[in-house]
Amino acid sequence: MNRIDLQNEIAVLKNKLQEAEEALHAIRKGNVDGVLMTGPDGEKLYTLKSAEQPYRILVENMHEGAITLIDGPIISFCNSYFADMVKVPLEKVIGSSIHRFIQDSERPLFDALLKKAVQGGSSKGELYLKVNNCEFMPIFLSMSQMNLDGTLATCLVATDLTEQRRSEEIIRSEEMRKKAEKSLRQSELHFRRVVSSNMIGIFFWNVDGKINEANDAFLDMLKYSKEDVVAGNLSWKTFSPEISEIQVKRDFLELAEIEVCKPVEKILISKNGIALPVLIGAAFLDELKEKGVSFVIDIADRKKAEQERSMLSGRAEAAHQASLLKSIFLAHMSHEIRTPLNGIIGLSGLILDTELSEEQKIYAEIVKRSADDLLIVINDILDFSKVEAGKLDLEFLEFELGTLLHDIKETFDFSAHKKLIEILVDLSSDVPLNLK
Repeated sequence: MNRIDLQNEIAVLKNKLQEAEEALHAIRKGNVDGVLMTGPDGEKLYTLKSAEQPYRILVENMHEGAITLIDGPIISFCNSYFADMVKVPLEKVIGSSIHRFIQDSERPLFDALLKKAVQGGSSKGELYLKVNNCEFMPIFLSMSQMNLDGTLATCLVATDLTEQRRSEEIIRSEEMRKKAEKSLRQSELHFRRVVSSNMIGIFFWNVDGKINEANDAFLDMLKYSKEDVVAGNLSWKTFSPEISEIQVKRDFLELAEIEVCKPVEKILISKNGIALPVLIGAAFLDELKEKGVSFVIDIADRKKAEQERSMLSGRAEAAHQASLLKSIFLAHMSHEIRTPLNGIIGLSGLILDTELSEEQKIYAEIVKRSADDLLIVINDILDFSKVEAGKLDLEFLEFELGTLLHDIKETFDFSAHKKLIEILVDLSSDVPLNLK
């Protein structure tokens, strides 16, 4: 090779090197589609064409749906996984609108995420994917914008959240179950405390009438023991021997219909044969209605108090009737006494109008005055009757003390004279005579 040929070869190599350096510079700046990777043998250039096959293999083997949108919502590419997610053949997915696979109610949310991605950012959110036009799949959707040969495209990655939601639901269900169990344990603890507090009698029974548990308050009430319960000696018929088996079954059937029996008054027979009035209520404890609980309150003291109140009420009524009869009697008696008394007063007045000796006149005046006083006494008796009836009317009268005492003296002079007794009336000068 001569000098000229060598110079030409060098020039060609320089041109190729210059082109290679310019291409390498463009790749590094991102102006040319390609990948520059550094390895043990130095830097190697992979163009888009050479990288396309590994890229497609990666996308196709993803466990997430991959979609590329061009011209707004139109799907230009999707992997097989997304087609499987929506249960639509791959060839029918490409070229469709992405809205076809978004739940109608969540399209505003999807459009907002897409708008944010198209404006140059990235967006993420959870929504529901429409599957085979009749089912819905919860997904996590991430979007970002990319440049493909000068064309802007939006890349979407859809992650199926079904298993995650199912796991969350299982966790929530487990938490709810644990809370329910805790609440049930607390309720049972509270109920046990009520039972053991012995504030009221409580016993548990089976639908066959057998009593399998009872607290001390109930056992003490009816004079039974824990041993009687353990031995199975207690049943509904134990406390109500007059109730037949048929009646017991009928009562349980009625209780099964209403589920809870309102408290009713019953008579239970204790172990020593004493009848005990109680207030008793019952309810089933299980859905099968095979077990139940009853609450018993001893109302013997209340019944005794009611009887005492009834007796007192009867006595008060009897006293009222007696008082009424007494008032009626007094009214009749006063009428019967007034009739002859008015005759005495009238006749004594007539006698006083005749010519009488001084002694006869005195005697006649005493008769009339005594009759008048008796009439006043009768009126006073009627006043007592009015007091009891609540109809007494008070009146204020003026009287002369000397005259009153003189009249009283004359009333008793005749009886005193027979007994050789003299009655004297002596009023001090400082005693007022006119009173009211």
